[in-house]
Amino acid sequence: MSIVSTLVNAFLTPIFGNPASPAQPPLLWAVLGWVRREFQRTFVNSTPTAPSQNLTISLALPNAVSAPVAFGAVDPDGDALTYTVPARGAIGGPAHGIVTVDQATGTFTYDPDDAYALTGGTDTFTYTVSDAGARPNFLGIPLSWSPSTATGTVALTLNRVNVAPVVNGDTRTTSEDTSITIAVLGNDTDANGNTLTVTGVGPASHGTTTFTASGVTYTPNANFDGTDSFSYTASDGSLTGTATVTVTVTPVDDPPVAVNDSATVTEDSGSTSIDVLANDTDIDAGPKTITGVTQPTNGSVTFTGTTLSYTPNANFNGTDAFSYTLNGGSAATVTMTVTAVNDAPVAADQSVTLLEDTTIRVDPLVGAVDVDGDVVRWAQTENADIGVTDMVYLGRWYIVYTPPANYSGPATIRYKVWDGQDVSDYATVTFTVTPVDDPPIAVNDAATVTEDSGSTSIDVLANDTDVDAGPKTITGVTQPAGGVVTFTGTTLSYTPKANFNGTDTFTYTLNGGSAATVTMTVTPVTDPTVAVDDTATVVEDTPTAINVLDNDTNVDGVLMNITAVTQPANGTVTIIGTTVSYTPNTNYNGTDSFTYTLNGDSTATVRITVTPVNDAPVPGSQIYTTSAGTPVTIYLYAGATDAEGDPIRWSFIGFPYNGTQVLGDYSLGLVTYTPNPGFVGTDSFQYRIRDNSDAGTFATVTINVIGGARPVAVNDTATVAEGGTTTVAVTTNDTDADGTVDTTTVVITRQPTAGTATVNANGSITYANNGTEARTDSFAYTVKDDTGALSNEATVSITVTPVNDAPIALNDAATVAEGGTTAIAVTANDTDADGTVDTTTIVITRQPTYGTATVNSNGTITYVNNGSEARTDSLGYKVKDDTGALSNEATVSITVTPVNDAPIVGNDSYTVVANGTLVISAPGLLANDTDPDGNPLAITAAFAPQHGTLSGVFSSGGFTYRPDAGYVGTDSFRYTVGDGTTTSEGTVTITVTADANNVAPVGNSDSYTIAEDTVLTVNGPGLLANDTDADGQTLSVVSIGTPPTRGSLELRSDGSFTYSPGPNLNGTDTFTYKASDGAAETAFTTVTINVTAVNDVPAVNNDTIPFPKDTSGAYSLLNRVSDADGDTLTASLVTSTQHGTLQFLASQFAFVYTPTVGFVGTDSFTYKVNDGKVDSAVATVTLVVS
Repeated sequence: MSIVSTLVNAFLTPIFGNPASPAQPPLLWAVLGWVRREFQRTFVNSTPTAPSQNLTISLALPNAVSAPVAFGAVDPDGDALTYTVPARGAIGGPAHGIVTVDQATGTFTYDPDDAYALTGGTDTFTYTVSDAGARPNFLGIPLSWSPSTATGTVALTLNRVNVAPVVNGDTRTTSEDTSITIAVLGNDTDANGNTLTVTGVGPASHGTTTFTASGVTYTPNANFDGTDSFSYTASDGSLTGTATVTVTVTPVDDPPVAVNDSATVTEDSGSTSIDVLANDTDIDAGPKTITGVTQPTNGSVTFTGTTLSYTPNANFNGTDAFSYTLNGGSAATVTMTVTAVNDAPVAADQSVTLLEDTTIRVDPLVGAVDVDGDVVRWAQTENADIGVTDMVYLGRWYIVYTPPANYSGPATIRYKVWDGQDVSDYATVTFTVTPVDDPPIAVNDAATVTEDSGSTSIDVLANDTDVDAGPKTITGVTQPAGGVVTFTGTTLSYTPKANFNGTDTFTYTLNGGSAATVTMTVTPVTDPTVAVDDTATVVEDTPTAINVLDNDTNVDGVLMNITAVTQPANGTVTIIGTTVSYTPNTNYNGTDSFTYTLNGDSTATVRITVTPVNDAPVPGSQIYTTSAGTPVTIYLYAGATDAEGDPIRWSFIGFPYNGTQVLGDYSLGLVTYTPNPGFVGTDSFQYRIRDNSDAGTFATVTINVIGGARPVAVNDTATVAEGGTTTVAVTTNDTDADGTVDTTTVVITRQPTAGTATVNANGSITYANNGTEARTDSFAYTVKDDTGALSNEATVSITVTPVNDAPIALNDAATVAEGGTTAIAVTANDTDADGTVDTTTIVITRQPTYGTATVNSNGTITYVNNGSEARTDSLGYKVKDDTGALSNEATVSITVTPVNDAPIVGNDSYTVVANGTLVISAPGLLANDTDPDGNPLAITAAFAPQHGTLSGVFSSGGFTYRPDAGYVGTDSFRYTVGDGTTTSEGTVTITVTADANNVAPVGNSDSYTIAEDTVLTVNGPGLLANDTDADGQTLSVVSIGTPPTRGSLELRSDGSFTYSPGPNLNGTDTFTYKASDGAAETAFTTVTINVTAVNDVPAVNNDTIPFPKDTSGAYSLLNRVSDADGDTLTASLVTSTQHGTLQFLASQFAFVYTPTVGFVGTDSFTYKVNDGKVDSAVATVTLVVS
């Protein structure tokens, strides 16, 4: 077909031209052209064209694929084209990548090798396009020919792909205060092989960073150690990457720096610890230890590693100094100020001997010394440890000592002296009291016994005294009213009379005639109730109440309660209030007995005689069951009994309602019962049985005629409180297989033994417990169904829960000293019949009258007496048992034994004119003092006043007081009052008033001149030198009116003063004061101080300024210079820098500094300023380059 097509085409083309554009006219030619075209389209296949291309490709990433590119091939026939590209490395295939063809779209993509993409270059491949050809047909016959193909070439230019560099973090270590240069690019890479450079660096938290193209320099902050980090950026010229550098700065040891110290101690204060390390510094916070000291001139220093103590030499005061050295070598100076103190006088110990029962006078100034040479006076005396101390004024004060009556042995008194400023330590007077012969002394006694306790031995000699330790014997007694006393030479016993309680007394006499009283407290007890045996006669089968309490007794009249009974062998006993009820067992006669207990402690026996009676015979249970229409034999005598054993016979038989009966053997009591035909249910008839005495009893025979299954009665349980009642719905769980249980037919077949059971109308059973201690009980019952069929017997089991009995609280007794405290175990004798007494539940129901009572956690009651003179007291309480039941109220009786009360001292006040004398006669100081016990009072000691002299202080209360010369104001002194046993202290206030005739002093103004910044010190009499007093009395400064405003003032009473003007202040300052002659004051007097001006040297301050390496900087010094006078200042450079360039801008008080390139370290320069009169000190500016 291809040859034909070619020939036709060759033949017709010259005639018709290209078939795609046939000639329009004429019509023939048009037709022929159409034929030619259709022929060619149908029978001739045209070859497609495959153009070659030159393409440039750019990729974002080395592993990327180019965008689709069209081959550009065209098929004239519009046939579908197929593209073929040789494989990579094959002839005509690409050399550096893979070409993937998309046939559907006529496109391809190019995927270069990753490495080739990084460098870029050219690649070439050829492709073949085939039209495959459509299969033509002629008159339905398919024609076949080969497809046409064409080949084209694609030349690719691949632009290089640039990849960002891979920047990796670095880790380095450097020492504290040491810079480090880090070649951060050493571990960074660039896939394109480009050269990397550092283009930026971030800040570090604890240091500074600088960079060059090849690395970064890190400088840690001064003294920093630890971990720091910063970031940097690397570039390949086009793209960048960032990473972090971590620097570990290892510490180095900076030695501690010692700083000077100052401290103040008091003369003779002993060793004082001084914390010299507190202000010393160590940048590394390392340990600071003291390694050495130099000794001061006027003291001594001791030290350990971290502590240091200074001790001034004895009596030294002033300034002292020493130095100390720290580990690392740094040293500092400690300046000590030792302030002067007055040395107290020294009182001397003394030893004195005196006879028993005598008084002696002691001079407290004997042996007293004062190192300062001051006049020594008596200051204070303590009471003797044994005996009475007094003071007497005989030109000066003397100590008067009186030992206790009959005392011999040692005694001491402590006293002090003073020098007008300080009081000495205590000195001791040791007395030796030599004995004389004394008879024994009887001392009153008190004792407590319990009512009805019998004979009690009382050691009355225990507190009696004999200073000579001689024998003590009892030579006689008086008999008490409420008891009996017996004695031998050294023993004595007391027996209270029966049932006596209360207070009783008697006296006894010792050899030598001394007598004393013994006070006995007989505490009451609850006398037990006494139960007495009883007898009673009762009739057989008759319950009888017996009043067993009629013959029982109780001395205290306590209510008698029957708390328990025992059950007799032949009956039962129940407690009914204050009587008991005895019920003999059925038909029993003879003797019986039981016991009863009163109030839980006394028991008696009741003996019973039960008299007999003839008993009618008792029929047995006559309940029978038979099926409908079935006869049943009934034994009338079955179960019947006669208490006397008489033979039983029947004497009457009734007729049933629903059946017939036939009598059998009379002697056996046989009866045959036949239910009526068809009857089902319960039938019955009555009969009577009798004994030989014709005592008879009617009974009923019950016949249950059943027609099917019997009902089933199921056992039941119930719980009831002791003595309580409960109702049991017994039929609730009973069943009947072919009907219903008839609840109205419940019958109790066996009564309980510890109570009674009663059937209720609704079929329930009510159980009533009889209150005995039995904890279980039971009874039985039967029930019928709706056809009359009788159930089995079921048992109801009863659990009886006990009921708690309240505890019994018994009375208690205790003894306490007046004003004292005692704890009372009140529950120790309390009881609980069926449990335990709960000691944590005590409640005070009645507080005592003469004190307070508090319940303690351990179950005791603490009684605190209020110190009144009442000798007896009481309180009431109750307690619960372990179940919460509350007891009766019990009483605690308290006996209060008297004690000696200290005297009550009222303070005193008096008035005296200045320079006068105050004389107070007896009773004087004692006039407003009292003793609660009525004992006689005496002044036992007096203490010196501050502003006067005390003399003539008598034990009777008189004294003489003279104020110091010229003194006006308030003075006071203390004194003690004794009752022979104890002492109390009082205060006397004396108001010293001015003399009405006194002439007031006159103050005159003063004036002083000093230079600025100079302290003015004026010694006494100072301001008083020109002040006058017409009476010639000594003057003293007593107050400041207006203080100075431009300085500070220290003014003393003798007219001396110190004035310090404020820093750099000049001009006039004033203050005012008043002087006094002891009675009157001057008007306010003015003191003028003229402070003359002086030029102040201008001030400059040193500076330390940080500088970055290789960096210039300008800084101002204006805020570092000043002039107190406000003068205009000029600056000048003194020395310049050594490691950089300095431009000192004097007129601007500024400078510009450029460190030498690469220099790191410390540089400095100095400068000064001038105020037009004088230069300042030279200041140093330190430049730290890092």
